[in-house]
Amino acid sequence: MENISVNGAGSIYQENPLQAKDKHSEFMPRYAKQINDNEVIMPVLTKKNIQFAKVKL
Repeated sequence: MENISVNGAGSIYQENPLQAKDKHSEFMPRYAKQINDNEVIMPVLTKKNIQFAKVKL
């Protein structure tokens, strides 16, 4: 599964999905919230805990 996006000029951009370096971590981009023009907070499930990652674009 790939991330496919289209920019304002109509060009298609494809990239690989985000993957955690740790095998026991799982990103949950479905529940991410944008807090700024270029910042997103994304929950990460690690074993039995939920952590939050701040992603700057």
